[in-house]
This record gives sequence, C-alpha cells and structure tokens, in this order.
Amino acid sequence: MSSDLQQYEALRRHDLQDVLIGVRYLLVYYTPEQLRLLPSPEDLVFFRSVAEAEGAGYRPIPESLHLTERIAELLLAEPELTVQGLAERLDQTAHQVIRAFKKHTGMTPKQFAQLQKLERFREMLSEGQSITRSLYDAGFESLRALYERSSGFLGMQPRVYQQGGKDMTIAYETFETPFGLMLLAVTDLGVCSLQFGTFEDLLADLRQEYPKATLIEDASRTALYREAVLAYLRGETQTVEVALDVRGTDFQWKVWQALRRIPFGETRSYAQLASLIGEPKAVRAVAGACASNRLALIVPCHRIVRGDGSLSGYRWGPDRKREILDWEKR
Repeated sequence: MSSDLQQYEALRRHDLQDVLIGVRYLLVYYTPEQLRLLPSPEDLVFFRSVAEAEGAGYRPIPESLHLTERIAELLLAEPELTVQGLAERLDQTAHQVIRAFKKHTGMTPKQFAQLQKLERFREMLSEGQSITRSLYDAGFESLRALYERSSGFLGMQPRVYQQGGKDMTIAYETFETPFGLMLLAVTDLGVCSLQFGTFEDLLADLRQEYPKATLIEDASRTALYREAVLAYLRGETQTVEVALDVRGTDFQWKVWQALRRIPFGETRSYAQLASLIGEPKAVRAVAGACASNRLALIVPCHRIVRGDGSLSGYRWGPDRKREILDWEKR
C-alpha cells in the first residue's frame, strides 16, 4: 500500500497524527481533528509541516469554512434541525450560522436540508418505490412541498423544453446594471434566463430558445427576481438566491451547482471545478457546461479561470468578466 493510502486509512480510523491534510479542490489544509467530512483519497494530499503545505499553495482552513462543514455534518445526520437548533449545538448565533454557510455553499442551511431530502427522494424513486411512498420516506409533507422545494434544483421538464416552451408564458424585462444591460426572463416557476447584451440581441435569443412560448414584457412579474439580482449588485448579498426554471443535463446541473458554491470574491480553475464534482478527468466537459450557462451572476461562471489564473472565455465578454471579478474582490 502506498504511503498516501496508508495515511488515508489511518485518517479514516482517526489514528493520524503530526500530519496536515490538504484538500486539492479547496486548496486549504486541515489538521486531522479539523477534517469533519472525509473527501475521496484522490482529493487529498498530505504534508509534514505548515511550511510544506503553504509552499505548495495551500492555506489554513478559514474558520467560516470549518463552521460550514460542522453545520453540514449535523444536517446530513439530522436534516430537520432548525437554524436556531444548529446555533445552539455549535455555540454560535443564528446569524453567524446562516452567514458562514451561505458564504461557502451559496444556500441557506434550510435549503441544504431540503436538498438532502430531494436527493433521498430521487434515490428512492430510482430503487422502484412509488412516488407517494418515496415522498414521505424522504421527509416531504406533501407533493406541493416537493414541487416547490425542488424547483431550484430539478429544472424545466424535458417535455416542455423540447416543445420550444409550448403553452408557456415567459415574462421578461430589461434593466441597467454597472456591467451593462440585462434581460431577465421568468416562468411561473422561476428564472429561465438572465443575460447581458443589447435589447435586440437578448430578445432574439430568448425567442430562439423558446420559439413557441408567449413572451410578455411585464416588470411586475419579474420584480422579486430583479430585486434579488440588484441586492447582489449593491453588495447586500454574495449570491443571487432565486428559484430557477432552466433545462440542463444531470452533468450540467452538477457543474452549475458547484459554480454556485465558489465563494464570493474567489475563483477556481476548470480542473479544480472538475475535481469538486468528483469528475477530475472531465475538464473539457466542465468547460462546456460553464459555456452553456444562461444565468449570469446567478450561476457565477465568471469565477472560473484558467489553471495559471488568467482569464478564460465568458459568454458575455472577457472585459465584463474582469470587471465583475474586480468588483467582487474589492
């Protein structure tokens, strides 16, 4: 057995000492006592000293990330825990719990717990259980609860998308931002497009994407979503938390969710993102999923750079990408 595998097995047995553990896709290092959620062996690297770890480009785990992992550990075991319950267990305030968790995951603890329920529901359905049985076993109290809470994760029904949005009504509006004009389009379930560009090009693109849908300009129907975008642009939030209604493959959704977990003001390479989703060899596919994103700022593909740190492509232009990144890092 190689030295790294021996150390990994010792880590699993809680029998590893005098070693620091680096997590490749986070570029942070832990002491054995700090590592709450054990990654795959290929995602770990072991160091003999702080100097060795930091010389390799790793940094100590931030306290907020450590808190986030403790929250996730508790929610994986007890998804019904409230924010107040988490705060009491961790000797933190409710505000500290929400702020730390949202910074590193792009979602609230409650949303994370609902996602765990959704994943259990999917697993039970794939094992052949009926929808009703799977629903209650997964912890949803009603079909309505499942539908409402999955809208941000499951995306548009394939049949609807494949029919060009037939029988759908899509409301849209345009508004100015510090980074240019944006068009926001929403269905009854959530945002289906948020893009930069000129009015003519953006409307033409929306019509091409949904040729059979009814498009109406209606700022009253998009107002809540617009306010979430503007709150981010005013620096009041670090993510744009809205329900989504876009079509994507399972792989694309996996990449888009990983993009939403990149902290505000930070960047990751395509290779790091591929490792983050457990597909370290799928770098090209990850780049393709980033390029297919039609939800600017909501799914922050602007936070992806090349391995050497230089800017990579961006659907809405490299200059705009640089402006957004510079603004986030201020």
